[in-house]
Amino acid sequence: MIRLVFLILLAIPFAELFLFIRVQQNLARLYDPASALLLIVASLFASFAFGKWVIRSYGLKHLAEARDTLRSGSLPADGLLDSLLIVAGGVAFMVPGYISDVFGLLLLLPPVRLFLRWAVKAWLVKGLAAGAFRVYTAGTARPQQAYDNGRSTLSDQASDVIDVAAKDV
Repeated sequence: MIRLVFLILLAIPFAELFLFIRVQQNLARLYDPASALLLIVASLFASFAFGKWVIRSYGLKHLAEARDTLRSGSLPADGLLDSLLIVAGGVAFMVPGYISDVFGLLLLLPPVRLFLRWAVKAWLVKGLAAGAFRVYTAGTARPQQAYDNGRSTLSDQASDVIDVAAKDV
């Protein structure tokens, strides 16, 4: 699995470079080669600017909604996942290349985000049920409290750590 991920990450830059060359060749047939190169560079800058705008406007808006949901006392699962996917789409637009732009555009489409939200939730539920994840909480009555498979498991060892928040005057 790790080798496959490594090969994919290695192949993507070569595919992007190949695609840049093909686009430049096709644009050079319509315009002169210098104008074709200028159009490609302009499309890269426009893609970067669009990704930055997406992150600033939509990604931060969804993160603010998730923060407000947390303040109201409920879990912001959908809003937080949406904001993470939108930010990932914006970052994909900021990476130079047409393939990454397609991935970024897919991440900005609500039906695709809905499917990915469902897939991430299913993966997390499956992992929690299998005991693949452990969630350690802070600020509980006993400092070594951990939640494993939905059951609370408490450590019988006493803790010598005292957590203190102080302010210099």
